[in-house]
Amino acid sequence: MFVYEMKKYILLIIILFFVASTTDSYSQCSDAGICFIGGKSNQAKSQFGISYTYGKSDEASGLSFNSLKLIGDVIIYDDVRLAFDLPYSTQSGNLGNVKGLGDISFLIKYFLINENDSKFAVQGGVKLATANINSGNLPQAYQSGLGTNDILLGLSYAVEKFNFSAAYQISRGRNKNSIDRLKRGDDLMLRGGYADTFGDFRFSGELIALKRLHKSSIVDPLNLSHFVDVPGSDQFQIDLMAKVGYLIISDFNIETVFAIPFLKRKINIDGLTRAFTISISSFYSFSI
Repeated sequence: MFVYEMKKYILLIIILFFVASTTDSYSQCSDAGICFIGGKSNQAKSQFGISYTYGKSDEASGLSFNSLKLIGDVIIYDDVRLAFDLPYSTQSGNLGNVKGLGDISFLIKYFLINENDSKFAVQGGVKLATANINSGNLPQAYQSGLGTNDILLGLSYAVEKFNFSAAYQISRGRNKNSIDRLKRGDDLMLRGGYADTFGDFRFSGELIALKRLHKSSIVDPLNLSHFVDVPGSDQFQIDLMAKVGYLIISDFNIETVFAIPFLKRKINIDGLTRAFTISISSFYSFSI
C-alpha cells in the first residue's frame, strides 16, 4: 500500500513539473468567453473552485498575464445548473501594467437528458463588461476585460466517456477603450473530448475549434471619426487540450491544464493571443 501511494505522488509531481515547464503550450482556450460552454456539464455534484493561470503573449506583443478565478458549477434545481466565472487579472508589457476585476460570466444549463451514461444540455448565459477597459490609458490588449456585454448560447452532449459541445458568442457592440474602440466579431466554437480515470487520477483530452465569424474593427488612428477592419482578425484556431486531475481527499481535487496548438492566432488586438500558459486549479465537490 505504501509503495502504491508513493507511486501516485511521484506521478503527480511529474505531471505538475511537465505542465509548469511546457513553454510551447497555448492558452487552454484563448477565447473571448465562449469556452465557458462545455467541458464540465456532466459533473454529478456541485463544485466550487479556484484557478490560477500564468501566460505570455507572442513575442511581438510582449505581454504577460496572471489570472486568478473563482469558479463554480452549482445544481440549483433537479436538471438545472448555474455556472459562474469571477476573474481578477493582471496584464503587463512594454507600455505598462494593468490589474483589476475581469469580465464576469454566468451560464444556465438545462439538461434535457440527464442519465448516468448520457447527458444532453442546452446552455445560455452572459459575459458582463464588469472590467475597467481604460486602466492606465492603455490599449485594449492590456485591459482585464473586453468591454462588451456578450450573449453565450450552446449545446453539450456527453455519452459514457465522450463529450461534445457547440457554442455561439454574440459580441454586442463596440467597447469604450479610448485608444482602440474595439468591436469584435461573433465567435463559433466546436469541441469534442474523451475522459477516463486511473485510480485517483482523471485524464481528459479535447479538440477545440474556434472561428471568429467577422473581422474586428478599431478606430482609424488617422481619422478618429471612422473605423477600419483589422486584416486577418476573423481568425480560425484549433487547440488540442489535455487535463490531468487528482483526487487528494474525498471531494477535493486539483487539476492541471495545457494545450498544443494546431493553428495559432496571429492578431492580438483584443489581448487574447497566448504563446504559452501554465494553469493549476483546485475544486471542492458537494451535494446540496
